[in-house]
Amino acid sequence: MQNCEVGILGVGRMGRGIAATFLRAGLPTGVYDVDDQRMRDMAQQDAALAESPVDLARHCPFISIVVRSDDLDAACSGADGLLAGLKAGSIVALHTSTPPAVTRRLAMEIEAHGGRVLEVAMTGGVAGAATGNLTLMCGGDPGLYEECWPRLRLIAKHRMFLGPLGAAGVCKAIQDVLFGIYHHTTNEMVQLAVAAGVDVDRFFEVMTAKGSVADRWTDLWARDGVELEGTQSATNPRSAIGGFASWLWPLAEELGVDVTTSRETVARSMSLLEAQLRAAPELRRE
Repeated sequence: MQNCEVGILGVGRMGRGIAATFLRAGLPTGVYDVDDQRMRDMAQQDAALAESPVDLARHCPFISIVVRSDDLDAACSGADGLLAGLKAGSIVALHTSTPPAVTRRLAMEIEAHGGRVLEVAMTGGVAGAATGNLTLMCGGDPGLYEECWPRLRLIAKHRMFLGPLGAAGVCKAIQDVLFGIYHHTTNEMVQLAVAAGVDVDRFFEVMTAKGSVADRWTDLWARDGVELEGTQSATNPRSAIGGFASWLWPLAEELGVDVTTSRETVARSMSLLEAQLRAAPELRRE
């Protein structure tokens, strides 16, 4: 592949939107994904196609990692992994949400190969990625944070620097767990309101009115897909609650923070969600 200004490792739901946004801004953009169809789709948008993560790293001084956390090690390690292709001064923007210890370990490996890493957690969803309207929560070196902004501003309208590596991932995880719990309880409350004779559109007008405690969360989670009986939207928070909670609770214990109420609420929410999915298995989305 030819040299590019930015590279995107992983062009799934979020990565393809980020890549498309960079391309629209005129930045030569390289991509790599294990899915051949995704690569063909990006070729149609004039992205340069890498043969492997190491190929991407060799030709892009700035790489955004947007793979699933389960795929992170495979994408970065080995002879064909990203680490093997990094050059001195390469910048890696880590969008994948990982526990702080994993983030710091990967950062050490990147630095050992001559690169630098900025943790860049994202909110705003697929639509935000595709339109350049993400909110970015960043962790790492403050100087690198500012150095990266001329590129990152193309995909984001808002940014926050949260501290050292690991801080952004923790905030992202906590936010998504809260969103997931709120989404599930809102789904139940909508059903209660309708059963009590409240018009559903009027209900959402109240819930999203300026100054309402639910102003932003209801708009993001519930209005985007809640229906009265089991829905696709009900599965959205599943991976967020289960995945993030699996390492947030041990982290809280390690730090001596009592999260009993949150833990019990998440457990109940997960139990209710699983019951809903068992009743309507066609709604399950991994």
